[in-house]
Order: sequence, then structure tokens, then C-alpha cells
Amino acid sequence: MREMKTYENFPAWIVLLANVVSILLYVIGLFICYRLHWIAAILYLLFILVLEFRLIGKHCVNCYYYGKICGFGKGWFSAKLFKKGDSAQFCAKEWPVSDRLVIHRDEPD
Repeated sequence: MREMKTYENFPAWIVLLANVVSILLYVIGLFICYRLHWIAAILYLLFILVLEFRLIGKHCVNCYYYGKICGFGKGWFSAKLFKKGDSAQFCAKEWPVSDRLVIHRDEPD
């Protein structure tokens, strides 16, 4: 069996690829919202910014890669803006399966 490769700091090409995909999805969403109305595009952009800052401020601070270059480059970025959190809290919250499902379906009795 092959040994899994791990990184202390991810290579730049992985970070670049991951961010290009994310930015591309954000731009597609922004374009769709803009087609609806320019105010919808602004609200969508604000929503994305709030989500990204929430991610790096609440989750990345507890990650092993805080202050390092993770697969998305956000661990390094998080260290520039926020204080280090508790690594034991990373992924500590458990979500019930029902909260993770996008579609809730009522089963017949």
C-alpha cells in the first residue's frame, strides 16, 4: 500500500488551484446574481465576504495549519488577522445527519 503524502506547508500550485476553483464558483454566483439585479450581486458579495471571514476567524484559528500554508492558504492568512485558538476545538462540534442533509424528506408511515 502506498504511503499517503502529507505537507507541513502545501505547495503553491495546490493553493493556487484550490483558490482558482473557489473564486471561479464565486464569480459564477456573482454573475447569476447580477443578472437578477445589481443589488442581489452586492448582497451576494457581502455574503461571501462574511462567510470567508467567519471561516478564517472561527475555524482556521483552531486548525493545525494556523500560521502555515494549508491547502487553501487560509491558515497563513488567518494568522495575519486573528489570534491562535485551541486546536482541540477544530472539528469538535458534531452535527446530526439531519442537519447535514440538504433535502429533508418526509417518509410515509
